[in-house]
Amino acid sequence: MSRSEVLSPEGLRLDGRRPGEIRRLRCQLSAEPKADGSAYLEQGNTKVLVTVTGPHEVSSQRKAQHDRAVLHCTYAALPFSAGQHKNPSRTADSELASSVRSVFDPVVQTQLYPRTQIDVSITLLQADGGVRAACINATTLALIDAGIAMEDFVCACTAGAVQSALLLDMNAQEDNPNPNPNPNPNPDPDPNPNPNPNPSPNPDPNPIPNQEDMAGAELTAGYLPRSERVGHLQLESKVPLASADELVNFAIEGCRQVTLTLTLTLTLTLTLTLTLTLTLTLTLTLTLTLTLALALTPTLGIRGAERRGAAALPGDPCHQGGARDLTREGVQATGVCVCGWCARNARMSLHTDQN
Repeated sequence: MSRSEVLSPEGLRLDGRRPGEIRRLRCQLSAEPKADGSAYLEQGNTKVLVTVTGPHEVSSQRKAQHDRAVLHCTYAALPFSAGQHKNPSRTADSELASSVRSVFDPVVQTQLYPRTQIDVSITLLQADGGVRAACINATTLALIDAGIAMEDFVCACTAGAVQSALLLDMNAQEDNPNPNPNPNPNPDPDPNPNPNPNPSPNPDPNPIPNQEDMAGAELTAGYLPRSERVGHLQLESKVPLASADELVNFAIEGCRQVTLTLTLTLTLTLTLTLTLTLTLTLTLTLTLTLTLALALTPTLGIRGAERRGAAALPGDPCHQGGARDLTREGVQATGVCVCGWCARNARMSLHTDQN
């Protein structure tokens, strides 16, 4: 794939992004309610689900560490995650799981959970480039959702080159420009080929690399934003040494963009959680207040009536029917309650007797 095929004359890539622009990130915490912590992440068309369980008792006492926790990672890709049925490779799955564990081993404060185990399960739902970076970002969110103490959170991004064009967060089409190359275009090759008819007597041991040597190169960088250091670097293919620094700096710039997106996601999630908690607290407080007010209303009314009127007779309180044989002049008599309820009943009795 040539540079003109990767970038348009306007400087845009195949999916409309600029060379230094990452793909759209969509994050969701607590995607799996049964797990202690989980996160679902979409980085472009790459979709990853990570669940975290623990800290809990270690599955095997031989693996237990008396001074820290054991971090156990597993990785599995769905058969159709790459667009076509593909049998999972145990070697590749184990390598990626081991890579993720090595990223978070120095970051997670395992000394706070001695003789325990923390399980991280990574499931690849759909692959479209940048799988390793998406797994690291989703694992960071899942550990935060599980409440696991970490010194810093890890943000990852990939950077690569096609010809002389540096690209950030490459998709599968850019990562594999020639998915089905033809290794033998000539059906009848010369049985005795001579690829170098005039060999140089003294070949240069350190040849200058061409720009084509960076074609298909992919670098995954894990960046710790709080300490501003790189915690993980993995290169999938060879690149010229002179271009390695530029490629690393380009990947770190992409990690900073991922950091901003993840920080915004965590801030919005925390704000929403606090808002819901405050709403539930206020609702519960209001409900208890109304319940208490309704429970105390009869008692408060009787006591208020006793304070406003004359003292009720011990054997004939007003709330048990009031005094009998009331007259208009006898309402103010001693020992008879003159609250509004009793006075209204007295008037009604007088009106009934007159009729």
